[in-house]
Amino acid sequence: MLRSRSASFIAPLALAALAACADPVEPDPMRTDAGFRDAGRERDAGEEETDRDAGPDRDGGVDRDGGERDGGVVRDGGPERDGGPRVVEIEVAYTAGVNEPLLAELYLTESSTTRYRVTPQLAGGPYTGGKGEPTFAGVDSFQWTPDRQIVYRAQQDTYDVIELYLASDPKAGAVSKLSNTTTDVEVYDADIGPGGQWLTFSQAVPPDFGSKRHVVRLQAGATPTQISVGSYGTTFWSPSGTGVAFQDIIVSANDRDLWFVDLDVVPFASTRLHPGANLGFSGSAAWSSDGTQLVFSADETALRLFELYRVTFTGNVPGPAERLLAPFPVDADVIGLGTIKFAPSGDYFAFMADLDTDNVTDLYVVDTTQTVPITPVRLTAPFPKGSRGVDRFEWSRTGTAIVYAADYDIASRYDLYVTGINGPSGTRINVPVTDNTLSVDHERFIRGDTAILYTRYDNGERRVKLVELPPTPGTPPIDLGPIHPFFPRGLLELSPSEDRMIHMVGDDPVELYLTDLTTATPTTTAVITSIVNESFNLEPLWCWDEDDTLVVIRADGHLGLVEDFSSSETFQVSGPLAAGGRVKACAFPPPKNVD
Repeated sequence: MLRSRSASFIAPLALAALAACADPVEPDPMRTDAGFRDAGRERDAGEEETDRDAGPDRDGGVDRDGGERDGGVVRDGGPERDGGPRVVEIEVAYTAGVNEPLLAELYLTESSTTRYRVTPQLAGGPYTGGKGEPTFAGVDSFQWTPDRQIVYRAQQDTYDVIELYLASDPKAGAVSKLSNTTTDVEVYDADIGPGGQWLTFSQAVPPDFGSKRHVVRLQAGATPTQISVGSYGTTFWSPSGTGVAFQDIIVSANDRDLWFVDLDVVPFASTRLHPGANLGFSGSAAWSSDGTQLVFSADETALRLFELYRVTFTGNVPGPAERLLAPFPVDADVIGLGTIKFAPSGDYFAFMADLDTDNVTDLYVVDTTQTVPITPVRLTAPFPKGSRGVDRFEWSRTGTAIVYAADYDIASRYDLYVTGINGPSGTRINVPVTDNTLSVDHERFIRGDTAILYTRYDNGERRVKLVELPPTPGTPPIDLGPIHPFFPRGLLELSPSEDRMIHMVGDDPVELYLTDLTTATPTTTAVITSIVNESFNLEPLWCWDEDDTLVVIRADGHLGLVEDFSSSETFQVSGPLAAGGRVKACAFPPPKNVD
């Protein structure tokens, strides 16, 4: 949310010295960025830790360009706001190489003249690899929590040690370590639970350095607790965020059982939800929206036969596991990790399975209000011989429809279909392509449940498409233009209101295009040209706030603000960078809680 502006441009900011703490300043409501963002490499969290006394050299409290230092706040000392360069007040966190291009540190900007260093000043200076060669280091990913703290993942004093940290008060420089590793240990698979009270992560633990799952409360000074013997990183949070289910190795690496921990009861005790059943490498699980049901697939017979089971919860107390459906035939399987998905209401869930044992995946829906064993309803019509069946699916927001990708044409590609949940009423929502490439991805329901947005290849070019629901036979989808050919996911994003879509076009130079989706005939215009393009590090290149204002990383590596979408002009909201440095990721904080 933008709070105040004058009528002219933002002056270039100058920054020579930073302090380690600042007086708290009340922030504006903003939205959170979903998932840990690390400029396109992985979706974890990270943070670094240093001695507060090892901060920047203090130079009398005035930075070199004449700006005034106020605690940990960095000000540019530029012209006055009235009649001078435009001052934009917008709150956003970002990682950037400010003093050293290869060292990514975390900053929080409150306006074009006020920034805070979230990470303490690094004690060891620029990072180098084991042979003394420069390397990327510092913060590699971060995420806002619902109560406006920041969790981040970082390398600090030792090149091979990666830890998690919590900035409980980002503007005041209040940072504490969430993990506790030793040499040559990396923390990964960080996962913040609903409500932002708890975080789980995996860590290699001596002496065998196997993967172990830990849980830690998101508060300063909290100590992590190991809850698994050999976690493989898959966690299933209860909707309340006060309980977590996870896979754990008990007998051998091939035996993965499903366990549950009630985080309201200390000391923590792990409960085995289905003794003897193996989740395997492809085991899937999902919670109902009210937290009373946990449905999962498991091999109970040791025949590599993955069937469906359910545990019913009263609060955080699990009941016995029960088989949901009639026994499967030999060689039938529930397919794939994460392919059990509840409808928003929690009464239905859908899953993918080969119940016909013909090596073709079908889509089914289950009404959980029925008495077990429940007969699933098959949503897909019979596939022709040689088809691969269903590849993926998503529920609509109302839970009355499902969009899925399937191979009915036996043409080495998946097309999209939409169906109700009461039987095989699939209606194709896109048109055939002329080549045999894998054609469709990135599909999603938008504008309530009235349209589906997706990308596909047409004659070797990836383009964005929009189809109105219900689809009109013979009416082709609306073509919204080309998209970057190799990295579609993350390079196409809707604004929070879903009124606008931003997508990336081209390779050299890279341009950003904006589409207005509110009109009967959506219009697309180029808004930013020649943005940063590094093939190994393409996303995220932008982030939206709640009022559809866009912040983007520009060609010069800075963070720029786009307000006037009829212009390709951006206004800088980040400070100066070291030679070769650039902003790597950005995220808005979540809206403030209002009583």
